[in-house]
Amino acid sequence: MDTVKKILNDIKTLKIQGATNVAKASLEVLNLVSKKSKAKTFDSYFKELESVRDKILKTRPTEPMAYNIIGLIIKDLKEYPNLEKAKKDLPRLIKYYVNRIKESKEEIGRIGSGLIRNGYTILTHCHSSTVMSIFKSAKDSGKKFKVICTETRPLYQGRITAKELLKYKIDTTMIVDSAVSNVMKDVDVAFIGSDLITATGDIVNKVGSMNVALACKRTDTPLYVAASILKLDTSTLFGRTPVIEQRDPREVWPNPPRGLKILNPAFEIVPSDLIKAIITEKGIIRPDSVYDAFRTP
Repeated sequence: MDTVKKILNDIKTLKIQGATNVAKASLEVLNLVSKKSKAKTFDSYFKELESVRDKILKTRPTEPMAYNIIGLIIKDLKEYPNLEKAKKDLPRLIKYYVNRIKESKEEIGRIGSGLIRNGYTILTHCHSSTVMSIFKSAKDSGKKFKVICTETRPLYQGRITAKELLKYKIDTTMIVDSAVSNVMKDVDVAFIGSDLITATGDIVNKVGSMNVALACKRTDTPLYVAASILKLDTSTLFGRTPVIEQRDPREVWPNPPRGLKILNPAFEIVPSDLIKAIITEKGIIRPDSVYDAFRTP
């Protein structure tokens, strides 16, 4: 298996997971394809790059960040006077967007940490490197708080969160996903990440996020979503509903009884009316204002 196919397979099988890591891996694929390209015209070259973008979207339909960034790179390259200069400068553009991802996450961490107060107990679900940046920033500023994290079945991404929190010396408790409502009486605020944001401010995140949102609504606990503005899926402007990835049932039960049907949706939609605000690199935004923020330079 060549490197490009391996990276795409790793994205599909969740060996590479999280929108940030998927975006970085996608840019690596883009660079590899460009290096191998024998295209002689802009049109044929851009078709190759667009093919990479489309393959990423097909592999992980709820990851628009990679799709958006590749689209921005192609737009930048179309300004070049000739194909040779465009190919030569692609690595620089990739480095620019990788740095932009890093800086966006750091800014979200700084902004989001302002919502955490000393003594807070915080709930989070799954694993979001962007949410982790908020916790780390709050810890670095000297705040003392506790985090309750879900185990996040069936692939246990919550264990990644727990390990990182403990490594950062943050007081951490893990619960099974179905215990969310049970702990809400102790929770001051909840933070979750997002793989996709719609034009109306709904978000798509790991299955189980809706349980968190409903529990927050019932207990009047603020739910914040931490996500880069680059995760906006512009196709939802025209009424498209995000595709919810259905994963292999064997992730849930490797050897189930014969005849048993298993549903394994990887994600679900959390409507904007259950979200207090979305924390982006452009500030804390009302869900219904996210598209305006995306359009603002």
